[in-house]
Amino acid sequence: MNTDWADYWAKSRKSGVKHFIFKRGTALGLVMFTLLIVLPRVFLMIDKPGLPIWQFFMFMSLGYLLGWFLWVANERSYHKFNRQQSEREEDNS
Repeated sequence: MNTDWADYWAKSRKSGVKHFIFKRGTALGLVMFTLLIVLPRVFLMIDKPGLPIWQFFMFMSLGYLLGWFLWVANERSYHKFNRQQSEREEDNS
């Protein structure tokens, strides 16, 4: 972890957890949905009639959950980095 990432995360966390999870979760859910459901249908690997509505909601929910885990992991890393920085500053004083 470096100071560039810590600066990025400090800016990202100001927008709030709901905004971060919605933005990242939506992106993750759409990527998974596209790769696993849409592309096979486009290239005729799967021949299923109808719209994959329940799959869409399933992947969006999974993306939201992954976004939340990403928030938690980034928060842990950010607080750990801040603790290490403050310990270094105390040692240098």
